[in-house]
Order: sequence, then structure tokens, then C-alpha cells
Amino acid sequence: MKKLSILVLFLLFAVCGKIFAQGADSEYSSKGLDAKDQGRFDEAIEYQTKAIEINPSSTNYNNRGSAYAAKGDYAQALADFTKAIELSPGNSTAYANRAIAHYYLKEYDLAWRDSQASEKAGRSYDHEFIVALRDAPGGSYQNDPEFLKALETPTPAIMDKKLKEIVDNALSQDDAEQY
Repeated sequence: MKKLSILVLFLLFAVCGKIFAQGADSEYSSKGLDAKDQGRFDEAIEYQTKAIEINPSSTNYNNRGSAYAAKGDYAQALADFTKAIELSPGNSTAYANRAIAHYYLKEYDLAWRDSQASEKAGRSYDHEFIVALRDAPGGSYQNDPEFLKALETPTPAIMDKKLKEIVDNALSQDDAEQY
């Protein structure tokens, strides 16, 4: 009975410790995201590093990578995005972020590869990013049929903008006809 009680206490402490740690890492992560949004990139990196020390999750590595990218340290951002992908291979946001880091490091073929991986993981192509890749010098992907299709396919945001333009034009024509 004594062994069972000790085992139950151990499990209780383990579960409570994990719950506390998860709360602590999300607190640091939230503070890091706020600091990044306010342009305090070194502080953001420190908070995200503390979050990683508590919980080395894909999300925490992705968040720190975003802080490094915002600071302009794309090599370090790339390392964190890569770690986020290793921890969660289906993390479409980490692939999209790593594509951007590759772009700024002028690794355009790798940027296209990660953009494809992000799309395969469930994220739509960012049309503006695809256009930026089109305009980048060189790149063997530029004749890839999938790239050309992505370049021609409007994303939901672009479709929403075009729909708004159509509606606005129709409304302005109705207004003109009333006068």
C-alpha cells in the first residue's frame, strides 16, 4: 500500500509539474510575441529562449525564429525554423517562415521548396511571396509547372480583394445610374 501511495504521489507531482511548466512556457512565449510586435527583438528572443528551456516545442522554436527574422538574423531564424520542422514535420507555418528566411539569404530554390512544403502541409501559397520569387534572380524553379500554376492562382486574400473591387464597381455603377 505504501508503494502504491508513493507511486500515486509521484504521478501527481509529475502531472502538476508538467501543467505548471506548460503555463510558464506560454507566459514567456506571450511576452516574447508582445516584445517582438513592439520592436524589442532581443527581449523577444530572450523570452522565447526561456519558453524553449521549459518546453522545447515546435511552436516555441517557430516563435523564436520569427523574432530572429524580425531582427534581421535570418541564419539564426533558419536554424530555429528547421528545429520547429524537425519537431513537427506538418508545421506549415514553420515551412512558410523558413521559406522567407531562405529568400532573404538569397537561397531562392530552397525558398520555393519550403513554400511547396508549406502548401502541402495545408497552407495556401502566399501570392505576393510567389511574385517575389518570380522576380528573384535565377532559380531553377521558375520553369517548374507547379511554380507557374502558383503564380497564376489567386489566393483567398487576392480573391477577396477582387470580389470587393467587383462589388464596389457594381455599387458605383448603380449609384451613377440613380443620378
